[in-house]
Amino acid sequence: MNDILREAALNDRSGTDSLKWDAVTETFGPSDALPLWVADMDFRTPLCVREALKRAADHGAFGYYKIPDRFYESILTWERKRHGNSLWQREWIRTTNGVVTGLYHLVRALSEPEDGVLLLTPIYYPFYRVVKRTGRTLVCCPLREEKGVYSVDMEAFERTIRENRPRFFLLCSPHNPVGRVWTKEELSAMLEVCRRHGVRVIADEIHHDLLMPGHTHISAASLWEGEGRPVTFFSASKTFNLAGMKCSVLMLPDEADRKRFDDFETSLGGEECSSLDYIAVTAAFEGGGDWLDAVLEEIHGNYLLIREALSPFPGVTVSPLEGTYLLWIDLGGRIPAEKIRDFMLNACRIAPDFGTWFYPKDGETGAHIRLNLAAPRKTIATAAERLVSGLKERSGN
Repeated sequence: MNDILREAALNDRSGTDSLKWDAVTETFGPSDALPLWVADMDFRTPLCVREALKRAADHGAFGYYKIPDRFYESILTWERKRHGNSLWQREWIRTTNGVVTGLYHLVRALSEPEDGVLLLTPIYYPFYRVVKRTGRTLVCCPLREEKGVYSVDMEAFERTIRENRPRFFLLCSPHNPVGRVWTKEELSAMLEVCRRHGVRVIADEIHHDLLMPGHTHISAASLWEGEGRPVTFFSASKTFNLAGMKCSVLMLPDEADRKRFDDFETSLGGEECSSLDYIAVTAAFEGGGDWLDAVLEEIHGNYLLIREALSPFPGVTVSPLEGTYLLWIDLGGRIPAEKIRDFMLNACRIAPDFGTWFYPKDGETGAHIRLNLAAPRKTIATAAERLVSGLKERSGN
């Protein structure tokens, strides 16, 4: 562990009002279950962020805030240097109180009740709520899976669009929970089908900084020329462990979209992030690069550790982790679907996200778990030991 991680590591966040750690008992039952569910990190946010917040606190005035040019510049510079993305323009930027909140507002602003929204399933479960709670129509296209590797069945994708005529395609890129970083060819194929059928694309790219070695993120918007360019969300929240700060970035390339979104926000009275949100995000994008590199190295090592630990068990499939820090595991070849919850909580004493949460119908595939690997190696090593012990116990070895 390098010096950055040694300073940042949090092996136990219990008693700090952490949802991930302090809601385990009420959510899962066992009080000693290792929390690997909620998607935040067990690392302190970068030192540059904490120092910026301390300076703001020491100043002591928390009045009305004028968003500085530096905030916008930090976003555009980060995207250009980190991803080679010079597409974004300052006038396209809007901020929302989190990506999910932003999705609720965007869908309401740009569509009408009962309009269809297409999802590739399994997918991050709040997306289902966004569609249903805004009165839109849920349209699902299952991802194709082979030996734990997920891809888009383009024939099924186009057929689903042709038969259901959705207004929007909500693209998760990189994909949560299966960990895919879509290639240029995959993205181009999906976008071409959407263009052909007049489907608008909303790209949730919140995990786009969280890439494993050998993988490169390509923003969907960069592959679209002309009108109707995809609307794109991303954030410092997942990248720098700032989920509690609630400040996400929305890129709206189309002037008409910006007006409709702005008018909708005005109708709500206007929603702004707090001054501390802007300060934290600016500091993270300006100075958090080395911290992120160190954290990504730790996450990749955690992935290799879990994969190696589970490799002796036929019937356990670990999906390749290309992006995000969320590992998708199929235990169905060893543990019956109806016993997954009992196995994880009582035999392994681990609190994961359960696979059923990510499908449109509860219980559709109960054999998967999603593990959060954004934690110090010590935590993930403990998880690996508990998984191996539980699997050996169930197999009688």
